[in-house]
Amino acid sequence: MDQSFSQASIEALRPNITGIADHYPDQLDTNKPVDITEDYARPLPLDVISVLIGIKPDLRTILARAIAPISKPTGILTILTALPDLYKTQKLLRAEITHIRDTPHDGLLSTLIHDPTCNLTDDEILSLAFIFSSRAIRRLYI
Repeated sequence: MDQSFSQASIEALRPNITGIADHYPDQLDTNKPVDITEDYARPLPLDVISVLIGIKPDLRTILARAIAPISKPTGILTILTALPDLYKTQKLLRAEITHIRDTPHDGLLSTLIHDPTCNLTDDEILSLAFIFSSRAIRRLYI
């Protein structure tokens, strides 16, 4: 796990993270008022954390939508209505873990999955991925 957060590994991610940070301002419609929180500060943390843990870009938006309802529960009804999204999130992350197991790539999940000294189960790796993703979303609402 240390190699995922080594200075060289993080530095190698810099172009990708810079590209993500530069993407959002480029997409802003300057012909109308801009909400910098909604249009930049909310999506950025999940995208950056997704890069760090190795979640592919096409899953980021899906995960953000699936995790959002449970990141700011307002009561039991919110939690109950979020259960299908929890199931969907779990299913998506399990599929991603399987994909990473078959096709190693950059990111913390791949490092954990392919490290022979790491004895985490898929359930434990799933939990870590979910915690990182949900914390990124939760940060947006605090």
